This record gives sequence, C-alpha cells and structure tokens, in this order.
Amino acid sequence: MQPAEKLLTEPKIREAFPVLKDVTYLNVGTYGVMPEPAIAKFQAVQAEFERARVASNHLFGRKADETRKRIAAMINADTEEIAFTRNATDGINLALAGFAWQPGDEVITTDEEHEAMNHPLLYLQRIKGIQVKRVAVSSQPDVMIERLQRTLTHRTRLVAMSLITCETGTRLPAQAISSWASEAKLLTLFDGAQASGAFPVNIKSIGCDFYASNGHKWLCGPKGTGFFYGKREKLEALIPAHVGAGSLEKADITDGTA
Repeated sequence: MQPAEKLLTEPKIREAFPVLKDVTYLNVGTYGVMPEPAIAKFQAVQAEFERARVASNHLFGRKADETRKRIAAMINADTEEIAFTRNATDGINLALAGFAWQPGDEVITTDEEHEAMNHPLLYLQRIKGIQVKRVAVSSQPDVMIERLQRTLTHRTRLVAMSLITCETGTRLPAQAISSWASEAKLLTLFDGAQASGAFPVNIKSIGCDFYASNGHKWLCGPKGTGFFYGKREKLEALIPAHVGAGSLEKADITDGTA
C-alpha cells in the first residue's frame, strides 16, 4: 500500500489545476487543462531538445517512444499501429485522403458530426465525386444497424463517424457498427475526439479499422498533439498523403526503386 502522502487525493488533484481557484472549468470538450506537473515535464523536455538538438541526451525521442507505447496500451493497440498527429482532424484526413476514391463511391456518416469529419467529406464530395450519406444517431445497436442497413448500397466503401457525438454526447454502439461493417466488407473510421480520456476505449474490442483522436481535450495534454490508429492489416488500404525522410523501407535513387 502506498504511503498516504503518495496517494492522489481530490485536494492534490485540484492543486495541479490552479485555474479551478478562479473558475468552474467545464469546456474540456474544446480544450482540456494541462496539470502543472505535466506542463513542467513537457516544457523541460522540449527546452532540452531545443537548446541542444542533436547534441541533446535524446530525452525528447525517448519520451516520444514512451508516449506512443502508453497510447497503444491505453486503447489496447500495438505500438506500431499508432502514429502521432497534431489533432483528431489530422487523423481523419490521413484516412479519408488515403483512399483511392472513384466517382460515385459512398461514405455513411451521421447527422451529428464535427466539422473535422464533415468538411473533409464535403471536400471529397466536390473534388472526387463521392456521395456522403447521413443517418440519425442512436445509442441503441439495433436501431443504428437498421439505419445503416437501409443506407447501404453496392457503392458504399466506408463508415465514418464519431464514437461520441459532439452535438448531443450520444455514445454510438461502435462494436456493433464495426461488426456490421466488416460483414458488409466496409472499412470503419471513428472520430475519438470526445472519447479518449473520457472513458476507456478498447480498439481491439471495438474492431474498427481506423481511429483518430487528440491529446488536448479529455487527456489534458498540450495543444497540437493527437494520434492516429490504423489496424495493421488495413494500413495497406491507405495511400500516404505525406512521404518524407524515413517513410520508405527501401529507397534507391540510382535506379528509382522504392
């Protein structure tokens, strides 16, 4: 048993968030507040790297690797299935921009999506000629599956929606949706912006193919941080939108092979 002074009591937790002395902070769905110990560690690691760069003790890199492992463990994924992004919007775009869309291809989403999902879909509708179909949300698996089944056609390729909607806070039956989509030979993408840190997320149990989330909301991390999960066996379905140093396993500029 831990000594009493080591236990996280409510007063100790509140001490880490001094803003609570002035306000009752409820807008975690937009920005979570970083606790003081996390701010101190984050700034120290960043400062060490910025001051010394390649002459540093590589604490920044070690912390990045450690964080990737912790994120993977948090959502029950493999470390190699996690990529860092700036936010959930980045992750959503990694998936949506990574498909070889054909005119007339269809995506099923909901009528309670954030702009981070709606705007990329509308953009793809304009430039790629895809069709975006929206269904009303429900927390009831039977209701959602019936609505999805009625919307399904032979041109449907992807189901893309929030795990928890930002409009009403409806928690969608993600496991049932993923199972239905898999049987229908569809890929699944979930926006976890309002989920990660708010309640336990088990990606393996959900069974989705892609998941995008961020660090600056319910995880109370720094702004400009997020992560993307791609199921290992489904990553080949994506065409990378950004390719740079370290992206290719093999690259030979003499004969042009990659």
